[in-house]
Amino acid sequence: MKKVVNSVLASALALTVAPMAFAAEETTNTEAPKMDTELQKVVGRLAALNLVSGYGNGEYGVDRPINRAEFATLMVRLKNMSEGAKLAQYQSIFTDVKPSDWFSGYVNVASGQEIVKGYPDKTFRPGNNVTYAEAVTMIVRVLGYEPAVKGVWPNNMIAEAAKLNIAKNIAAPNNAATRGDIFRMMDNALRVKLMEQVEFGTDIRFEVKDETLLTKYLDVDVYDMEWARDSKGELPIVSNVPVIGLGSLKANEIILSGKDAGMGSKGTTFKVADGINPNEFAGQHVQVWIKDDKENTVVWMEGSEDEDVVMDRLGTFYLNDKSKFKVDDISKTSDLNDLEIELDGSGKTYRFTEDTKVTFNFQPYDSNVKGIKEIIKANENYTFSAKVVLDKDNKISYIHVIDDQSLNQNKEGYKYGSEVIKKIDADKKRIENLDGGNFNALKDLEEGVDFLVFRDNKPAKLADLKEMDVYSVYYANGNKKKLLVFANSTVVEGKVERVIVRNDGDNRLEIDGKTYRFRTGSTYSDNANKDVEELNSSNWDLVRDLRGEEVKLYLDASGRIRHIETKDSVDDRRFKAIVTRKAEYNKGKYEFGIINENGKELDITIDAEDVYKADGESYEDDPDQIEEDFVPSKTDIMLLEVTLDSKGEAEKVKVLPIKLKQLKDKAWNDAADEDDETIKDEDGLYTVTSDTAIFDMTDNITTGRRPELKNPGVVKFSDIADKNGLDVYYAVDEEEEEVDAIFVVAGKGLGSKTMYGLVTQMGGRSDNDEIEVITKDGETGKVTTKTFKLDDDLEELLDNNINRGDFIAFRLNSSDEVIVKDVVEVVDSAQDIDGADFFGDGNYKPATDKELEKADLHALTVARVDKKDGSNKFYFDYAEGKRATFTLNSKTAFINAYDMEEGDGVDVGDYVILVETDDDGNIWDYVIKVSSEDDAKRDYDDDELEDYLTNFFKQFAGGKVDPEDPKDPVDPVDLLDEESVEVVVTDVLPGVLSSYKVSGTAAPGATVKVKVGTREGQATADDNGDFEVTVLGKVGETEVVITSTKDGKSEEYTHKISK
Repeated sequence: MKKVVNSVLASALALTVAPMAFAAEETTNTEAPKMDTELQKVVGRLAALNLVSGYGNGEYGVDRPINRAEFATLMVRLKNMSEGAKLAQYQSIFTDVKPSDWFSGYVNVASGQEIVKGYPDKTFRPGNNVTYAEAVTMIVRVLGYEPAVKGVWPNNMIAEAAKLNIAKNIAAPNNAATRGDIFRMMDNALRVKLMEQVEFGTDIRFEVKDETLLTKYLDVDVYDMEWARDSKGELPIVSNVPVIGLGSLKANEIILSGKDAGMGSKGTTFKVADGINPNEFAGQHVQVWIKDDKENTVVWMEGSEDEDVVMDRLGTFYLNDKSKFKVDDISKTSDLNDLEIELDGSGKTYRFTEDTKVTFNFQPYDSNVKGIKEIIKANENYTFSAKVVLDKDNKISYIHVIDDQSLNQNKEGYKYGSEVIKKIDADKKRIENLDGGNFNALKDLEEGVDFLVFRDNKPAKLADLKEMDVYSVYYANGNKKKLLVFANSTVVEGKVERVIVRNDGDNRLEIDGKTYRFRTGSTYSDNANKDVEELNSSNWDLVRDLRGEEVKLYLDASGRIRHIETKDSVDDRRFKAIVTRKAEYNKGKYEFGIINENGKELDITIDAEDVYKADGESYEDDPDQIEEDFVPSKTDIMLLEVTLDSKGEAEKVKVLPIKLKQLKDKAWNDAADEDDETIKDEDGLYTVTSDTAIFDMTDNITTGRRPELKNPGVVKFSDIADKNGLDVYYAVDEEEEEVDAIFVVAGKGLGSKTMYGLVTQMGGRSDNDEIEVITKDGETGKVTTKTFKLDDDLEELLDNNINRGDFIAFRLNSSDEVIVKDVVEVVDSAQDIDGADFFGDGNYKPATDKELEKADLHALTVARVDKKDGSNKFYFDYAEGKRATFTLNSKTAFINAYDMEEGDGVDVGDYVILVETDDDGNIWDYVIKVSSEDDAKRDYDDDELEDYLTNFFKQFAGGKVDPEDPKDPVDPVDLLDEESVEVVVTDVLPGVLSSYKVSGTAAPGATVKVKVGTREGQATADDNGDFEVTVLGKVGETEVVITSTKDGKSEEYTHKISK
């Protein structure tokens, strides 16, 4: 069987049709040591063939040695001669083997078959351990190959065992062999064709037969790849398994179908041996060994090597290559030939057929059309787990989809859950849920007959389920009285490093570098589950405030967060702050605005008795003084210490006793040392530490009834030290010789110039909200993905409709934090042709001068790439006979918003938005790919697309696109004739220096600059436009950059040097 498995989901479908997510946590088993999965299967096969037996508690002693008596017994069983051993019990062959010994008959038969041999003193030494060399020797004898072995023992036998694939790489042949290794050798020997003597007398001859131990001695029917090739038959197919056919099948039974294998079209029921999970093979062609006994036991099963099995999650459905379609358009089986599914993990797309068999939530559908329609409807906004079996044409022959993501379902015949277990009563068969309610449907059912239980991908009992397990209940074959209980105990503990917000309903937590997603209906508790709150859009902030908190995440079967448990924390709830808005009495409390040392603005509401003066006395006896003292000021500055409670409300405000000092202009520059991080004044030298709060108070304080400091912020010491033009107050701790706080009340240049970028995600790490954007790096000029901290709450951005996929303008403060209040949404939903809207006003019109000014832009427009002229120009035929020209250069930043990644240029058919940030000619600074003609046709039906494109092109800026200068019209196309450019390379110093002669045609009088590597040269085009520039550069340069400039307009062209 060829499996294509998404690594993220490798364990998600370990039970294949069981919706389990991550690998189960290890549990302690005091009854038997762990065996690896493959050895478990080996032991299960051998036990089903009655070749090995354990010690009664699941213990097979796989790590123990095996003695000669035990080994002789196993060899006799391999040849199915146990009955003969009973008859041979009373023979006397060896002096140390008595008839009363349990192994007597086996040793005597093995000796008679010349499988084992005794010692010269007539002893067998049954208690001696068997070495690896002895083990392979006896197995080779059982298979009949001893006559073919030449050479010196034991190397000859070891070599033959390797040749027969019984055992390879025996490094220590004289060491005692372990039972586990012996079991593996026996299992391998079952597949080896037997050698038998076919002629006797003087002309002895041996021949390898088509028979094996399985077929000749153990009465096993073999249907494997070799059988399929030899018989030209089709392998059996698994047509029913316990989790689907509960009631008609026991937990250890399976139904196989196949006329070629004699199992009929309706199928035959078989028992499966321990270690085989029949549910794993639903819908597949399988290789099987079936022991021909009264129970018809399948002792070995593997998938066909000619069949691909894909385990992944559902992504996007496409009908006739369209992702948006009406489900009811699928009305007959032939419609399935036009249906495809793109899987979420691998991104690969597979096509259905009219013969595709469909199972959904353990219910097979007689009508595959009905089943597929149910899946498509239910999977909307989810990515359900899926097992896909592919036919020889790589199309879907079988699909089983499981809803392992929805919460709080209570639909009989479909699903119950997921829920979190608060309490389990196995005797009463009752499950109490953490967030209220009970599941009682098991109480009249018989476990193992009417319902099955699985925990962490393994069969279990109801009593095995634990508190805080996440569970769901499904209905086998849709039968309301045949239930399947799946529980998951995966818990993630740790500190929340980051909160990611992609939109208001898509939130993710990051712990130890891994991201976990949660959705509406998940639950939350901050008091050890005494109170449990359901999460929805009205209280997402509960989780967004978890940055830096220690949490427990209880995951559902798909690996998403089902429940969050956290402890109360007071970290970072006490901080320094300044007043930004005057205090006012309102309804028995005082309200005022602050900004804290981390740059977060807060509104404080507090009782007078909880506000303290610098001398430690409460304002309770003089509350009116609060309104007098708590006023923003650039001269009479108050430094506060604010403490919040666990809910983020102000618990205490204290005015800190400080003595202000002032320095300005050159005096500040001389006193503040950036390298040493100190301030030196006439009183001494003071150190700026990580605890020093530095406030930006440079903007105006409004007048009126409630004065307010506009645009407060925080800055780094490195941004203000060694600088002129600043007016600074500061407070010091004389005893510790440290700076407590710095207040910059006047000066410029503390913020950054406007930047632009596409929002890819928003969230937070530690104690800061963050935003991730695709933007142009200010130093390298390259397009890259960057993460910036926010200077305020993420909620402010969300309230202003800033979401993933928006193209924004933003500025940074001196701490390299995005100034939230200054963020401008330039394009709403730039990743979707159906929503890309300038400034998000829903009007779909060209940007106004006021809007452009707000975003510090010179021009903004839309276009379609109808024709390209090299890499630096493209054209948009926006009306009959009218063409807009767009000029780009090497500094133009390309962003692929459609795929949320950095771009590498544009292609014909792309729908784009172009952004010019300043009036520096006719070069566009940003090109944003919104979609393409092919993608749009695939994503929308024709009527939808026509409406979306109409709105999109309403935003075309007309005359603002590469405008001509009416005084001296120069067509940008004529600034440089790219096809005329020639480069002649001549060696000057072989291996070191070359001459690059660049010639061509440009606009007459244009200044032509040529850059080769780091070397440059220039010339002026003559009256005919001809130019020639020679530049000396390094040997082996591969390109030249040519810039033609005239009348303030420029055109840049990169020419590849022919080799």
